[in-house]
Parts: sequence; structure tokens; C-alpha cells
Amino acid sequence: MKLKIIQRYILLYLTFVSLNGCVEPYELKSETFDDLLVVEALLTDELKYQNVKLSRTIKLEARVPIPETNAIVRIIDEAERVFEFEETEPGKYISKEEFKAHPNISYSLSITTSAGRKYASIPTKLNTGELADFDLYANSGIDDLGTEGMFIHYEGTGFSDENSKYFRFEYEETYKIIAPYWFGEDLVPNSNGTFSQVFKHHENGKICYGSGYSNEIILKNSGDFQDNSIAEFPIKFIALSDPKLTHRYSLLVKQYLISREAYVYYETLKDFSESESLFFENQPGIVNGNLFSKDDPSETVIGFFDVTKTHSKRVFFNLNDFFPDELERLYFIECELTTPSIRASAIQELSLEEMLTSGLVVFFAENFEGTGGPYQVIQTDCGVCFRLGTIEVPDFWEE
Repeated sequence: MKLKIIQRYILLYLTFVSLNGCVEPYELKSETFDDLLVVEALLTDELKYQNVKLSRTIKLEARVPIPETNAIVRIIDEAERVFEFEETEPGKYISKEEFKAHPNISYSLSITTSAGRKYASIPTKLNTGELADFDLYANSGIDDLGTEGMFIHYEGTGFSDENSKYFRFEYEETYKIIAPYWFGEDLVPNSNGTFSQVFKHHENGKICYGSGYSNEIILKNSGDFQDNSIAEFPIKFIALSDPKLTHRYSLLVKQYLISREAYVYYETLKDFSESESLFFENQPGIVNGNLFSKDDPSETVIGFFDVTKTHSKRVFFNLNDFFPDELERLYFIECELTTPSIRASAIQELSLEEMLTSGLVVFFAENFEGTGGPYQVIQTDCGVCFRLGTIEVPDFWEE
């Protein structure tokens, strides 16, 4: 049934009512806005620094989630062992030590906000099913809209365990960036108003590595497929016009074995976010999961604390493996060389020195054309790629 947004501030949320996956809608709140805690928490069987994200529900007109800061976050196992978390950036909490979920042990999430409000999750264990292997491969193609590009395909290899039915997928993309106008010299202003060309003695900013994360909910129920095996499906499509494809590209796909309750939660969230466009990116705001307020049982808490088994794989490819080398190389912005005057004027708001020191442009070459100033400069992101990615080569990167 299609829902209509009748006022500017509407929060729609649902709640689980039983383990059989039945979902009941709450009444629309159109006169007031409910400021609720939103929790994104996933404990895996990987030995790593685990993370929890906290934010507040947002009004429909807002596009950026409001982080819940200065909270005390813990995960506690059934033996009362406590794993402390610390806030590394607003609303993002990382465990102080590496740890992982173990079979047959219950884990609970504990949150105390800066306002003193206390929240917890229902004790949760790892799913007893087993994860199977899967394959990833890339190929070129055309999507349903007629756009040419690259598909990353997932193909499961079979799930015979009756407890291995419900899966959620996330991905992390990493791509190589080469600044098209990188130059081995800097232009340094002198105290007398002149400039000196100075060798860099390094190539920092010539090559960088950008990254991105999935902001969609990808779910599969292996019970929907023959032999309980997830059939091949495209997990991501990247248009040929996307500059991320220009050089080398990698995708890491993470497969999570989740509970039926978690599957219903994410499926409901996915259905409403896609059909009503109520959410920007993947801001959870309509579904109540397995979290509750310890202070007020009637308070709604948005989110789901899941304890999952996980398996991941990575694929690499170069664009010229699938398209000709003469394919036009695209970049993240349109680059334009200019030859500004040394001094500011009525038609040039900033002097060349101000342009350089403010980070608007970087030096590219001397100007021998006879018009304009003595130097050619380019927008900073075209000359160095620091702001588009990191210069550190990722540990997993392969050429």
C-alpha cells in the first residue's frame, strides 16, 4: 500500500512483534517529530576492532544524520566480560581491543548516552549455520537503463545447511587515482614578490587511492533458490563514465549470515526506503529491532544488534582489460589550465601567491605563450589527489 507524506515532519516506523517475522505498522506521527536513538551495530566472528554507530532520527528535509556523541558504548558477553568502545569520530565508536564473537556465547550491547539515558539489546548469539564459499567476477555490459559499464557479479557455491538461509551483503570499493596534471616542481613565493621553482623530491599526490562503501541494503534468502544455493546476481554496477574506473578498481564483498529476525528487519527497511524515498543513503529510521530503553519500556529505539558469521572476497580489474586503451580517461573534475597575473586586479580577485597559499591552484608549468601571467596553474585536485584519496597504498592492493 502506497503511503502519502502529508506534512513536512513525518516519522514512519515499524516494529517486530514476534519471532515469526510478522510486522505491524505504527500510526503516522504528523504533528510532532520523534527524536529517537538510531543504532547500527554488528558484531562478527572476525578478530578485529568492532564498531558501533549512533545517531538520531532526522526530519524528512534533513540529509545528514545527527551523530549521538559522547556516549558510553560496551558489548558484554554472558560471562560478564566487557568490551569497551571509544568514539573516534562523531557518532562512530570503535572497540578499544580486537575481539570476535564465539559460538554458543550470548552478547549484549549496552549504551549510555551523554544525557544519561540507558539502552541495551536482547542477548544475541552467532547463527549456528555455516557460510559457504562464493565467487566474484567482473565483466562489461549494459544495465537496464541502457548505460554501458562494469558489473561485479556474485555467485554462491551452495548452502545445504537449513540454518544458512538469510544473508546480507556489504561492499567496499577502492580505486586508483592518478592526478592528470601532477608536476615535479612547486612554485614557491619569495619575499620580494618573485617566485622560485622548487623540485618536490617525491611523488606524493601523484597517485592516490579512493574508497567508498555500500549505502544500499542487499539481501538474499537462499531458500528462494534451487538447491538452497544463491544464484548469480550483479552486486554492483559502475557506469563507464564514472572516473573511479579510469585506472584500477577493486571491490571487497562481505557476506553476513544473519538471523531470520534480522532479515525481516532489513527487508522491511529496504522496502520502505526504496518505495517511499523517505531516507537518504541508508539512514535507519522506520524499523524497531532488538534494542530497548532501560529507563522507559515504551520508548522506541531504532536499529538492530546482530552477531554474525562473515566471509569476504575481493576482485580487481583494470578498465583497459575490457575496453580499448584509447578510451578517453575521465577525471573527477573538469581540469582547466590558467595563466593568472602575479597581482590581483579588478578582473582577478586574488593574486597568484594568494591562489597558491589558499590551495586553490598548484603550479604546472611556465607559460611561454606570451599572453597571461608567467606561469600555468591548475585546480589543486587536478595537480595533486590528496583530497580525493589517500597516498598510502592499501595493504591489500595488487597491481
